[in-house]
Formats: sequence, C-alpha cells, structure tokens
Amino acid sequence: MAESFLDILRERFPEAEGLAFDRIFARGHTIFFDTTNRRLLPQFTEPQVFAALILAKTYVAQAGAVLELTKAEERIFRGYLVPPVKRQ
Repeated sequence: MAESFLDILRERFPEAEGLAFDRIFARGHTIFFDTTNRRLLPQFTEPQVFAALILAKTYVAQAGAVLELTKAEERIFRGYLVPPVKRQ
C-alpha cells in the first residue's frame, strides 16, 4: 500500500506536525527565524522547516484559507519545489 507524501513527511519529521500548528497559530509571523538578523534558528533545519510548511499549508488549505509565508520561509519553500535554473 502506497503512503501519501504527507504520511512520509510525518514519519521522517515527527515534530513537523506540531511545528505546522505552531506556525498556523503564529498568524503570519515566522517561528523558524530570528527576526533581528533573519537567520534560521539553530534548533531548526531547512528540511524540517519545509516539512512543517507543507503540512501547515495543507491544513490551512483544507479549511479554505491561504497561509501567507514570510520572505525567508518562501525562499526555503521554493528552494525545495522549484528546480534551479541552469545558466549557459
């Protein structure tokens, strides 16, 4: 039986679901970055943040809303979804 992508993320990053709800309840503010110097907080990794954002966007979309990401979150999110462009 094939697992869904979300089940794989939950298995690989067990803390991502809790982080996803924390991010939703933050109402447009990041919980993953230091707001003074815009750096990723040391307790988080980019793959972990990506998993939490995927789950958060999914839960919010199921409710019929849109989760707005900060610029730093958007960079991580797009970095895993959009392949880099090769320049010639």
